[in-house]
Amino acid sequence: MPTISFHAPPALYKKFTAAAHRRRVNPSQFARAAVEEKLSTEGTLNAFPGVQRIAVRLQELLEDEMDVRIAEQRLARRARGESKTYTGEEVWRELGLQD
Repeated sequence: MPTISFHAPPALYKKFTAAAHRRRVNPSQFARAAVEEKLSTEGTLNAFPGVQRIAVRLQELLEDEMDVRIAEQRLARRARGESKTYTGEEVWRELGLQD
């Protein structure tokens, strides 16, 4: 199978490999899935003006993965009763901004 490679800053590489691990796939499978997703929305590989766009898309996927993880952690804390949810009215009242 042909190989594609690109240089990534250390921080991006760390996030990338961590996201692949969380999804229980190896980094190659994660990268392939990201490229296939991009191609399915753009049509062909010729739609990429450069590898930089692939790196940007991978970064977006990693950020989405982090957002989901944080949301899951916060929902779990809420379910355990470790945090409280406030209504808008409660916040206004607490800040003394209610008419």
